[in-house]
Amino acid sequence: MTIEERLEQVENTLARVKRRNRCLLAVIVLAGGLWATLAGVIGEAEAQSGGQVRETIRAGAFVLVDETGKTRARLTMTEDGPSLSLSNEKGQTRVILTVLKGEPSLGLLDKKGKPCAILTVFEEGSMLSLRDEKGTTRAMLGVIKDGPSLSLSDKKGRTRARLSMSKVGPGLSLSDEKATGRALLGVINDMAMLSLSDEKGTGRVALGVSKSEARLGLCDPRGKPIWSAP
Repeated sequence: MTIEERLEQVENTLARVKRRNRCLLAVIVLAGGLWATLAGVIGEAEAQSGGQVRETIRAGAFVLVDETGKTRARLTMTEDGPSLSLSNEKGQTRVILTVLKGEPSLGLLDKKGKPCAILTVFEEGSMLSLRDEKGTTRAMLGVIKDGPSLSLSDKKGRTRARLSMSKVGPGLSLSDEKATGRALLGVINDMAMLSLSDEKGTGRVALGVSKSEARLGLCDPRGKPIWSAP
């Protein structure tokens, strides 16, 4: 599964958790009276034990409200794992922290409830995704087994620049508005290379520099070498 596919899976899970939280709110509000009673019992127990709480509270969900009665935090248990959501003074969810199927994830949402930043840790590594006001992914920073990578996308979500570090060395690729690779800059072992391609993605210019030599090559529209130097 690619990083983009894992990100989409995390976003769908966050949306599902948010819907479940809304459904659980009604149950949590009904349990408010019981929670207040429990708080009194715990306070009395603390006073009697010198501040040491010995009781264990077990529940499927908890809710925290402000002085106006608006929900500001919810701690719930879903089928996939625990979830903590934090809301602003208007009751809008702005933060969701989850541990779903063993993978922790932190989502920061805008006022419309759309994820703006998602930090996730997978078995293969970790990833940070940043989105614009329309929910389009504009930047992704990840560290996986092969190495770190940074991707930048345009307003339509097309990847236009990617910086990565692999076992053999760093690489930078640039793409046009059709997501066709047009330029590639890399360092492999002791050689620095630059490759330029046409609108079809065919390599037309290649430049390589190593310890012992520098070479420049030109290709025709079919990618066939037509000139090189030295």
